[in-house]
Amino acid sequence: MTVATFTCGASPRYVQGDGFPHGGLSEDVLGIGAAITADRPGFFRALAEGASGEGASEAMIGWVERGFLATGPRASETLAGLATLDQCDLLASFAFPVLSIGGAKDSIADPAIAGFAANCAANGTLLTMDTGHSPQLENPSAYNEALLDFVRTLAQ
Repeated sequence: MTVATFTCGASPRYVQGDGFPHGGLSEDVLGIGAAITADRPGFFRALAEGASGEGASEAMIGWVERGFLATGPRASETLAGLATLDQCDLLASFAFPVLSIGGAKDSIADPAIAGFAANCAANGTLLTMDTGHSPQLENPSAYNEALLDFVRTLAQ
């Protein structure tokens, strides 16, 4: 059986647009490339701190930061692509179950995006966790249990 899971994602959109009042503005996203060019280590350090969640250990932040720093030179282009990303039609075409997990305290991706994704999918389910951008890092036990619960409901 095919299923999809989105976790604090930027799908189906990341920036505001027609019929989508959530997220940031295109011009803010387009500024990411300049921010990376101006101070790549500083930008990715700040992103790692935000993505790691409240109270994250230095070891966790450092691990996430190293992952960001290991990205190639096209990371800026990839992130800039979020300014025009629109996968609403694609998501609506999924006939299989979709679990959209959002962090209520997410400061990177608007938490409302997760609800929009669940509603956009033909067979979507929303789960909001009391976390920031990375519930799989902030509360891995609850995150894993939520995934297992979702799969168990499908197996019934």
